[in-house]
Amino acid sequence: MRIIIIFALALAFPVTVLSGCGVTDWTARHYNEIGGVLNERDADNKIIERSTEIINDNPYNTCALFERGTAYYRKGMYLEAIADFGCAINADPQYAVAYHMRAESYMQRNSYDFALQDYSYTIQIRPESWESFYGRGNVYMCKNQPAKAIADYDAAIEIKPDFAPTYYRRARAEILLGKFDAAIADGRKAIDLDKGSAIAYNVCGRAYAGKGNYNAAEYCFSRALLLDPEFAEAHYNRGRSKLAYGDLGGAMADFKKALKADSAFVMAYIGMAELHESIQEFDEAKECYNKFVDKADPVKFGIEIEKCRAKLLELR
Repeated sequence: MRIIIIFALALAFPVTVLSGCGVTDWTARHYNEIGGVLNERDADNKIIERSTEIINDNPYNTCALFERGTAYYRKGMYLEAIADFGCAINADPQYAVAYHMRAESYMQRNSYDFALQDYSYTIQIRPESWESFYGRGNVYMCKNQPAKAIADYDAAIEIKPDFAPTYYRRARAEILLGKFDAAIADGRKAIDLDKGSAIAYNVCGRAYAGKGNYNAAEYCFSRALLLDPEFAEAHYNRGRSKLAYGDLGGAMADFKKALKADSAFVMAYIGMAELHESIQEFDEAKECYNKFVDKADPVKFGIEIEKCRAKLLELR
């Protein structure tokens, strides 16, 4: 399952996923230094048990606190992880990787302001931490501040120019600012770096669609779906491209596939509603708008919900 926002991506080791950093060179080296178990998810309970014994003997053992916190993180116990990373930081206020991991934990709970603060602390302590520039850029995107996100993605790329997700996330920010040529260039770069990335093809397609090049957009969305047939957003985006050039049957099929792939992908209802409205099927359009209003999370889709309500008033 893909988080769009967030967006999940797998790296070499299964520790962090939400902001996309994972255990990279820096955090992997740290783990090796403290003897952490990187590749055995089922070892987390043993890690917690072992670390707890150490912490009971020495509550200020930063390595044990960090290791237990990361095990809690992998288990989805984010409050416990935040507490342990906080204790590690209290014991060692210069413990950069603990700030970073606490930021990752806050991101999992959508606590963007706290995550922003901790990524910033990490960068102050360790300016070469591209992972934290990348993570902070993701926070700015969640806070709808794409210009600030781009600045952090720029910094991350300067330090580590071969990490594909930074390019396609920067492309997303550029799309929001209408910088479609830059977004296409970043999307292509991401594809060059990771030809197996459905997300990169999807973002590149969105940039082409922004320029009105729907044929190129549809090609990119189709490539994304070859790589990931259950990619709901790519189905939806391809449907929007087809709708733009009048392939109504193809558009409706893709909107339905988006919902089949992910019943929570409620934006598909807006696509369906607009399609029905374009051919004056107003009752069907109202039904789809109402489904979106009923099912959409008001925190994530507040603006879209208000637009749909306005549409419903027009169609009365």
